[in-house]
Amino acid sequence: MEVSDLVVSRSNSKVSFSLRRGEILGLAGLQGQGQREILRSLAGVRPRVSGDVTKFDAKSKKLRSLASSAVEVASAGVGFVPEDRKSEGLYLTLSVEQNIALGFLRESSIWRRARVKRSEIVAFVERMSVRASGLAQSVGSLSGGNQQKVMIGRWLASGVDVLLVEEPTRGVDVGAKSEIYLLLRQFADVGGAVLVTSSELTEVLGLCDRILVVRDEMIVADLDGVAATEEEIMRYSLPGAQAVNGVGKGT
Repeated sequence: MEVSDLVVSRSNSKVSFSLRRGEILGLAGLQGQGQREILRSLAGVRPRVSGDVTKFDAKSKKLRSLASSAVEVASAGVGFVPEDRKSEGLYLTLSVEQNIALGFLRESSIWRRARVKRSEIVAFVERMSVRASGLAQSVGSLSGGNQQKVMIGRWLASGVDVLLVEEPTRGVDVGAKSEIYLLLRQFADVGGAVLVTSSELTEVLGLCDRILVVRDEMIVADLDGVAATEEEIMRYSLPGAQAVNGVGKGT
């Protein structure tokens, strides 16, 4: 995905960056600096003020311009995992099977039922180590970690090649965190791309291959995820810090 001169508010700060195949890219910085707004504008759930977003289309082998519409973004192969899974991401009264099956509807008409093989859903549930009494169990009765895995699994089942993820392990236990990190890494390892926002710097440092530090809705540093430190991220996050490597100048 290529993001060029994206503006997400009236501040007119511009954001440009690339999300590469096989990469987990993090947006980091102090809370309220624009990370969430940037990711949500790419997902089409928040309007853009201006800017261009293009994505490589695997079928046509060409770049495809993405409109600021959640439906069009999803149909282009981009999945969005919101921070609040209960109110925005999942249908809590529906079953595990039904929630995952919704992923198969991504490119289907809403007027016809998608033909979903139960065996495919079983395979996804096993692959993600979802702990449930069965496919018929309601998602609302699962633990937070298993709910998160179902939400990610829906997009994996849909065949997207880009995932936009807010707070990937908010409200889950340590064991589920490791499993969710593994799911995201495996997705990237087979050619997917992941953009993550997280308020936990340890999570960003442990998960991401590259980290963009955001301040005042601008990218002020582009850091190697392996070499970066909490101190370095915080240094660029604070007001008055100079941009590094030529980024963060609003162009």
